[in-house]
Amino acid sequence: MLKSTKSFRFDIREPSAPPEPTRSDLRRRRCTAAWSALFLAICSACSATGTMPDGVQQSRAVGPENTNAPIQISTAPAILEIRELEALRSLGDGKLISFLVANEDPAIRARAARALGRMPFPEFGSEVTGPLCTALEDEAAEVRIETAMALGLRADPESAGVLLAYWRDQDPRVRKQIICAASKVRTPPIRTQVARSMQDPDLDVRQAAIRCAATWDTDDPDSDAIDRQLIATLAPSRNDEGAAEAPDPEIVWSTLYALQRRKSETGRGAFLQYATSPDVRARIFAIRGLANLKANSYSTRALVSAMADDDWRVVCEAALGLGEVKNPSAVGPLLSAVDHESIHVRTRALEALRNYPDHTVEVLAAAWRGNSDLSGTVRGAAMWTLGEVLTPAETVSLLERAMQDRDPVVRAGAATAAAETLESFRAIPMLEQLAHDKHRLVATTAIDGFKHHINPRAQGILHEFLASPDNGLRLAAISALSFEDNASPADAVPIARAMATAVGDIAPEVAFNGIRCLGQIGGDEARRAVVKALDYPNFFVRRVAQDVLTDKFGQPRALSASASLRPILEPAEPGTSGVEIVGRELPVRTRNPMVDIHTSRGLMTFELFADEAPQHVERFIRLAREDHYDGLSFHRVVPNFVIQGGDYRGDGNGGMSPAGESQGQEFTSRSYVRGSLGMPRNENPDSGGAQIFVTHRDTPHLDERYTLFGLMTAGGSVLDKIEVGDVIQDVLITE
Repeated sequence: MLKSTKSFRFDIREPSAPPEPTRSDLRRRRCTAAWSALFLAICSACSATGTMPDGVQQSRAVGPENTNAPIQISTAPAILEIRELEALRSLGDGKLISFLVANEDPAIRARAARALGRMPFPEFGSEVTGPLCTALEDEAAEVRIETAMALGLRADPESAGVLLAYWRDQDPRVRKQIICAASKVRTPPIRTQVARSMQDPDLDVRQAAIRCAATWDTDDPDSDAIDRQLIATLAPSRNDEGAAEAPDPEIVWSTLYALQRRKSETGRGAFLQYATSPDVRARIFAIRGLANLKANSYSTRALVSAMADDDWRVVCEAALGLGEVKNPSAVGPLLSAVDHESIHVRTRALEALRNYPDHTVEVLAAAWRGNSDLSGTVRGAAMWTLGEVLTPAETVSLLERAMQDRDPVVRAGAATAAAETLESFRAIPMLEQLAHDKHRLVATTAIDGFKHHINPRAQGILHEFLASPDNGLRLAAISALSFEDNASPADAVPIARAMATAVGDIAPEVAFNGIRCLGQIGGDEARRAVVKALDYPNFFVRRVAQDVLTDKFGQPRALSASASLRPILEPAEPGTSGVEIVGRELPVRTRNPMVDIHTSRGLMTFELFADEAPQHVERFIRLAREDHYDGLSFHRVVPNFVIQGGDYRGDGNGGMSPAGESQGQEFTSRSYVRGSLGMPRNENPDSGGAQIFVTHRDTPHLDERYTLFGLMTAGGSVLDKIEVGDVIQDVLITE
């Protein structure tokens, strides 16, 4: 989801503004600040009063003051061994199981359960699921909590009956995790029990049950009943005196979230009711819910009204909805939103106006305004909208000028507009030129654009990029060929060659995406290439190869003679594990560190969860101290969802880590809320690297799927302003 996405660097300064500092400039400034601070300190110490002049502040060479409460990170030998086995994704010849079932210390048993949950299913089957199911009987609640979460991460169908059997645990924390675990197995009896838990006496349990229902298939026979039970959670309750009480705000927004994820028509009334709620979370999901439904006069009026909301996130959702409504009453509010103070709203408004061709004059005027916007993101949206209104010749002229623009975002926008609005004979020459752009974002965007224009010429160009030394360009070419039914037998050999010769960063991603494309193509040539992939060094690639051979080629599931599907890493040196763990090679912290992320928009401050995701925290701190992030851009911004940055390539395809290896997941039960700091990855859960993302709002669908290793404590207004191309200037850590 959040890793292999397009990105770029773009400055939105006024022409007269001074240039952004380079990485060398920033280092020089930090050195100057440090010497200045030392000089001032010496002067202060030598002065009679020892005070600084009024208005003078010492420059900081460290991050924010750390006032976090103390934390405890165990360094017991058993814990260190568990951490190592977890990092290796190894059972250690049964040692990890014995720590769970035979150790006297409940803290060790709980930590072992957490590690076992990170052993990927189905590579690790009943030998892990069985002991975890037994551990649900553990006398220690902390062990049962970790065990239930571990079973959820594995989602082994064999655990369904056992989870049902322990539904009534007396500890609500255990019940919550059992619900979350069981909901991922998704059998009819489990769905029934989860629905009953929407009325659990504990608020957290009810909220968990409601959120879990959001993930279920709406084609299930009991789907309507589930929706009705969700609606029932919004009914007023009675207090001890018999007076009616409104539902808890946490229940309200969680229910609206679940109903909008399910695109529930049953929820229409609730969406309308809460579209003007004082709780912005409720308004966001109510408007999203209406945008997902077929429009009627009531929902259209609600969406139009929401365009005047004082929270830009609500307005963005309303604009998206009005783009689908295609009602004339929406044109006025959308035209006004093109001048909104938020670049996210301006972008969404221009995107929505593409769907109103009957209002050409008004849309054309607004799109031309957008094409002069200081924001490259807005200009990119405006070009696509103009391409839907102008004649083909006028569109070509507009895009040819944009192709020469100094800003990569504008050139990338030209690539998208060409691919989406022009016929193939006009689009392909432009895309070919942009595919050779020096900026990786522009190039990968253009290559991806060929997916709409597959013909012999485009196919030849894509084959050229399949042989590129740049893995990101290879991946973009595979993506274009994988789109719908683009791939043909003629693509099998170039794709197989691209997979076999890709080395270095994201090579496994090239491989498993190539395997899936070969599965679409079919035939003996494709099948032979997939069979060879059973010996690929990366376990996830081997898993995908086995799945494709079974699902697409009808080959019985079997392991390669030379490579196990088990995701166990080979030691770097004989007698060593080849991994660094907290408490041995990596430090043990007594407080959660604080981090200042200085950006071209301002400062964001986060607390890092060293006690919950220690490996991710230490990787991030190491990269920050090596100045990895200095000068890198936020390459991806999805309004009312996330900002994402820290990719050294600048296009979202970089997975670089300190030693070039991937970071294994450290999923926890903590929920993603506004300002959560997470680690992007590709389809392989153990593919974290150096990129980071921060959420604009509560995003429960990311829970237990992406490692959450920090939370914003200051800088929300900066978070809301960041757009694609804004720069990380410096990252400062406080221990």
